[in-house]
Amino acid sequence: MLLFRSIFILSIFLLNLYADYVLQLNDTQEVYAINKGVSYLEDKDLSLSIDQVSSGAMNFDVVENEELSFGFSSSAFWFKVPILNHVTKKNKQWWLDIDYALLDDIQVYQKTDKELNLLLHSGDGENFLHRAIQWRTFSTILDTNSASTLYVRVQTQSAMQIPIKIYSSEEIVKVKQAETLFIGLFYGVLLLIIFYNIFLFFVWNDKTYLYYIAFVGSFVLWQLCIDGLGHQYLWPNVSWLNDKGTLIFIGMTIFSAILFTRRFLQLSSYAPRLNLVLLALQALMAMLIVSSFIFSYATVIKILVWLTFPIPVVLLYAGIVALKNNYQYARFYIVGWSVFLGGSVVLSLNTLGLLPGYDLIKYVQPTGSIIEVAFFSLALAERINLLRRQNIKTLSRLNSRLQSEVHLKVNEIREKDELLMQKFRLATMGEMLENISHQWKQPLHKLSLVMQNFYFKHKLEGSTEEELEKFNEQSTVLLNYMSNTVDDFKNFFNPQKEKEAFDIDENIQKVLSILSSSMQEHDIDINIDSKNYSQVKGYPNEFGQVLLNLFSNSKDAFNLNEIEDKKIKIDISETNENVMVRFLDNAGGIPKNILPKIFDPYFSTKGFKEGTGIGLYMSKMIIENSMHGTFGVENTSNGAKFSILLPKMI
Repeated sequence: MLLFRSIFILSIFLLNLYADYVLQLNDTQEVYAINKGVSYLEDKDLSLSIDQVSSGAMNFDVVENEELSFGFSSSAFWFKVPILNHVTKKNKQWWLDIDYALLDDIQVYQKTDKELNLLLHSGDGENFLHRAIQWRTFSTILDTNSASTLYVRVQTQSAMQIPIKIYSSEEIVKVKQAETLFIGLFYGVLLLIIFYNIFLFFVWNDKTYLYYIAFVGSFVLWQLCIDGLGHQYLWPNVSWLNDKGTLIFIGMTIFSAILFTRRFLQLSSYAPRLNLVLLALQALMAMLIVSSFIFSYATVIKILVWLTFPIPVVLLYAGIVALKNNYQYARFYIVGWSVFLGGSVVLSLNTLGLLPGYDLIKYVQPTGSIIEVAFFSLALAERINLLRRQNIKTLSRLNSRLQSEVHLKVNEIREKDELLMQKFRLATMGEMLENISHQWKQPLHKLSLVMQNFYFKHKLEGSTEEELEKFNEQSTVLLNYMSNTVDDFKNFFNPQKEKEAFDIDENIQKVLSILSSSMQEHDIDINIDSKNYSQVKGYPNEFGQVLLNLFSNSKDAFNLNEIEDKKIKIDISETNENVMVRFLDNAGGIPKNILPKIFDPYFSTKGFKEGTGIGLYMSKMIIENSMHGTFGVENTSNGAKFSILLPKMI
């Protein structure tokens, strides 16, 4: 009796095992996964038609795995799904959804007792805008009013993964909303990291951030290909990019990851041999990127998938080597890369059909990548802090050294400036001595005549008391004039330590009082045009020396160019804030080839014996550095025009 019961139970089990898979829709379930137990047929030579497959003459096999995953295959796969609708609710719609965007060709047929209908014909090579339902996944509405059989044909050069699910209308809306939320968060975090590192790149000007941006950006594009969002939003009309983009962006992701690793871990210093190995892998990835345009998708993708095993291990080893060399922020790199490595290996095993669980695994890589980029960002942040601390120490050390050097240089410059000023004053003093000699010639001549007249009259006729008084008065006037000239000379070269308010007009007249005899001797006509009371704050003696230098240069230019009608015009004008002094002559101007050089120190057109080459240089220093004005020159139609702009005394 026991033996008979055991045989009966075993028979029932075997009958159920080899019975056709039937999808029975009911009121209690909203989603059905088409996987283990479903009938499938492998079309190796791609010759079977829907009529042949649905005729009942073909022998279908049964899927024994938990998922419809067959690794890489050049065959076409047919799946047969009988459907019985036991739902009591009327007008309830059901959807078929295939959530794998890299399938090349998908055909979904539904056969009833009356007819055979093509519900869906799509694939990643199709123009996205031609899809009947423009979702990133492949979806269609089923007719469940009567018993029917679905026939699904799939062909692809990518991994043969066919995650087929049947959803109710209410359930597919919930699923799509949840997916949209996850996708939005995922890409939002990655884009935020990209923009943050772009900001850091411009702040620090470090190529490490640029390589990291390239890595994250390439990974984002790779994920967009896998998710189908790139085809949906970025390149809907470019079908070849949807096909080749996966290969290109996987290659770019690995290439930029190696580039980032070499730069971030400074392997050229810590591990030069390992750096050469990674450099070779970089070259290999560059070749694969180029090869994706030449060779078939199936050939290149298999190489890339198999490379996802050794390359992350090598990169992880590089982080360990750097950490052993006391490269402290490599620890974040190791943790982040370990998570990404785990996600990449799991995804690759699933792609090859060696590891089930597509519904869960499709979220492993994005989740792992978020964790990975977060830890990489921490590593970069710690690197910033370390660099900042190092920079602060370096800057502090350099600042102390710089302060010492600046102090020495400032003292040297001050000594040079003082020496130049002394030379300038000596040169100007030479000019002044010449002018004083001109100023004294006439009073000395007059004094000589007065003394001779008095002497001869006293000898010949005798002098009266009135004549003696007149002689004394004339002599005193002439001597006082000469004494005042010396006082003016002495005050003119008296150095000033404090700024004081002075009138431009008065300062010019004081200079001219010293130069009047010299100007008359050289027959130079001087015209001053001043319309306002122009007062500035500065150093009047130094300003007078600037004017003296300009008069002297004009006088020399007149003689050099043999100008007959010699004229100098000084025009004084003012605005609300500034006073402008324009010094013009008709001495022929400054040659264009030397005009840019005339303010250079020790540049002179007078020759070594006649000029020092510091007059205009020091004049510019006095006006611009000491009195905070501007000093420039330009040629006019018949001479040179020097312009002095000084802040107005308010």
